[in-house]
Amino acid sequence: MRLLKNRQRVLDIMMESKKHLTVKQIYEAYQEKFGKACFATVYNSVNYLRDKGKLREVDHVGGNVRYEAYVEDHDHLICRICGQVHDIDVDQTEIYLEHHDFIVERKTTTYHGICKCCLNNSQKEPSKESMKA
Repeated sequence: MRLLKNRQRVLDIMMESKKHLTVKQIYEAYQEKFGKACFATVYNSVNYLRDKGKLREVDHVGGNVRYEAYVEDHDHLICRICGQVHDIDVDQTEIYLEHHDFIVERKTTTYHGICKCCLNNSQKEPSKESMKA
């Protein structure tokens, strides 16, 4: 499938970033790399690429829809504290959860919970009870 220049640029940004980006973040990366752009053009390009299966919409993180270029079958871990999104192969889900000490709170096709970093940080902070003593 041949893509229009703007759509190809958006796809290139997503392929290079290997992150889960909001449309706003894609727009900012577009402007940084290619210069002035219309937000509606980037927004429409993202939706077109999603509809054509070139981008995948990721669960709403912090109220914002995120997108990724990795469209192979996989799951996500989303930390409810820091919003970090991790890709995991479907076959490796249980191993990954054990290895990364991720506490699963719910699952759709996405695991929502607390990442190891946030869990460690919350355990280092003094509790409200210990501060009263």
